[in-house]
Amino acid sequence: MRNCLSETNLLARANRDIEVLRWLVRMATDRKLLTPRQYEHCCLSLAECGRMVGGWCKQASSRKCMNKDTEMASNCCDVVPPGSRSWLGN
Repeated sequence: MRNCLSETNLLARANRDIEVLRWLVRMATDRKLLTPRQYEHCCLSLAECGRMVGGWCKQASSRKCMNKDTEMASNCCDVVPPGSRSWLGN
């Protein structure tokens, strides 16, 4: 059971980190630090990573190997809302 908790925590963190990277790539593009081709490559790569993490997240939550009093599995695939600072750990 402990392994399942750490797996969902890692997947949730990976999902948040991908969202942060998407934001950073947009900021770098806005500041003309990335060319349009570099931006496209980053977006395609991050989209692929997001699909993989999302699939793993759904697989982990479908296993339902956690206690009924914890809701971590259902929150694993939640996306950080824009403007949220939860990725900073606040």
